[in-house]
Amino acid sequence: MKYLLVILVTIVTMSAVGSAKAVKDADLSNLSRVSIEVNDDVSNGCWTNTKTAEVYVEKELLSAGVDRDHDKQQAYVQISAFGMKNKAGTCVVRYELYIIAFAKLLDDSCGDNNIIPGRLFSRSGLVMGGPSYTTNSTNKFFKEAASELALKIMKDTRAAKKSSK
Repeated sequence: MKYLLVILVTIVTMSAVGSAKAVKDADLSNLSRVSIEVNDDVSNGCWTNTKTAEVYVEKELLSAGVDRDHDKQQAYVQISAFGMKNKAGTCVVRYELYIIAFAKLLDDSCGDNNIIPGRLFSRSGLVMGGPSYTTNSTNKFFKEAASELALKIMKDTRAAKKSSK
């Protein structure tokens, strides 16, 4: 059901953006507050320390000047992993880190529905192996993706400041 809702929102968003003239505030350079959500849908010990990934992501965002603020967030960061151990004892884990912000359409082509979600950053992957291998690989992925996101935020912010001069 959750996936169906995501698909529907994506379709509505794509059709709204296609007919709209422009969007405002949908970039990483304006980002200062986010909420961080962890979705751990991995079973049988294939990803055991989700807190490590959450700490990596929060630390990197702080280094880029983005605070964690659940009540006043401009966007949300999703840390997701889905997986399980098969009958042979091999873990299969799909992981993803993404950030979604809300943009305001500059025209009224969508009537009162002029706020749309947009994915500003997304990285994903798949790992297979024993439980300790998949846990380490998944956390390594989140660490690297968080560093990449922080660097992108810093570069976008620097570029926006240069272009406004």
